[in-house]
Amino acid sequence: MEGGGALGIAHIGVLQWFEEQHVPVDFIAGTSMGGLVGGFYATGVSPADMKTLIGTLDWDEILSDRTPMKICHSCGSRISALIRIPW
Repeated sequence: MEGGGALGIAHIGVLQWFEEQHVPVDFIAGTSMGGLVGGFYATGVSPADMKTLIGTLDWDEILSDRTPMKICHSCGSRISALIRIPW
């Protein structure tokens, strides 16, 4: 699976197609975003669940030019509010 945000995320659709066509996936590897998508899939997260997760992200915040705050007691809730995993 390729790296790069849009290319990596596009692989969710490829994995969904594999499932619909009953094509078994025995091995998966990726770089950057493709690695994240592949890692989610390898741990049992379905393409449908990945699409749901992608839809819940605050892309303006993620793609902003700001450095994320260090995780601490006072700011941890703000960071966890950016990414909500629905399962």
